[in-house]
Amino acid sequence: MYLWERNMKWKTSALLPFLVVFLPSFLFMIFISMAHLSEHGPDLMHFGVKMFQDPFVDGNVLFKGFNNNTGAIHPIVPNLVHFVLFGHKKLDFITFLCMMAALKIHRPRHLYLHTDADNQTFSGYYWDQLLLTAAQMMPTNVSESESYFTKVKLMKMPRPTHVYGQPLSSVWHAADVARLDLLKRYGGVALDGDSLMLRPFTQFRHFEMAIGWPKNGYIGSQVIVAHPKARMLHLWLESYRHYKSRLWYYNAGQLPTQQILQYQPNLVHRVPVLFGVHNLAELLYSSSKNVIEEAWWHKEGYYAVHLLSRHRHYLVQSESNSPTSMDEISILKDRTHFGQMARWILYEIEPVLPLPLKDSDG
Repeated sequence: MYLWERNMKWKTSALLPFLVVFLPSFLFMIFISMAHLSEHGPDLMHFGVKMFQDPFVDGNVLFKGFNNNTGAIHPIVPNLVHFVLFGHKKLDFITFLCMMAALKIHRPRHLYLHTDADNQTFSGYYWDQLLLTAAQMMPTNVSESESYFTKVKLMKMPRPTHVYGQPLSSVWHAADVARLDLLKRYGGVALDGDSLMLRPFTQFRHFEMAIGWPKNGYIGSQVIVAHPKARMLHLWLESYRHYKSRLWYYNAGQLPTQQILQYQPNLVHRVPVLFGVHNLAELLYSSSKNVIEEAWWHKEGYYAVHLLSRHRHYLVQSESNSPTSMDEISILKDRTHFGQMARWILYEIEPVLPLPLKDSDG
């Protein structure tokens, strides 16, 4: 009996350092895990940031059981913004405005302009102003040559001519395919050339994919936030095997909504209103006596709006005070909500654009 008691005392004393050193840490880890489980649900427990960055992991494995309503604990979508512009060597005002908004409001790590224009020929006032704005946003401990080109990057990209062997019927369809391909390669936020960002997209970087999907409507391909391994990207591109060249929005919106997301809505984080992919032309371009006071997009929390700039002449039925041509000069007297948005982005958010003194060559 005495020997047994002596052995027990020895074993207890040997375990004492282990209990003192490791038990508190072990209990703390259990507490943190339970807290995360309570806050985010069981689906997120096995997802780590490093796993989302693994280039070899399969998307179906990575996102199996992922909850696109609650999202991940940490941002998993790269902080990149992509614009696609084919057939141009200069920026038009609307694309310039949308790129300035993304740069100044969202403040991405990099903003990419993917274009088929040669690097040496892409120029003009708007391009220069975009680069100067980016340079002013860089840290002071970066050299001038690095800071000027780091934020905004011009990326050579041949315009797609075919999709699964079928000729693409327009430059707009080519841009739709290119955006999906770019997101599969890099991930990030892909914006149409006339999609205007109004609030940072930070919270949507926690999801596999976030997209504007109005109630009883089709998804809006003008604003897409996606991880490069998002399952919907692969399925969406595969759906172009059934490409219909004569239908304007069939492959970009109708088909992926009806044939994919209606059956698997869990593949995306649905944003019904606040990505502004529905028709807002009347609100944007109609005259309003109280336009300065209203600022409805701020009050309602819009993250972006699709400007529909090429379609406003037939979409706006009521009287409009919006000028025929839109540039940094005309918006100074534009009494529409669009004019108010443009002035706020260019002349109120730092770094501000110099007020125009004369007509500029875009």
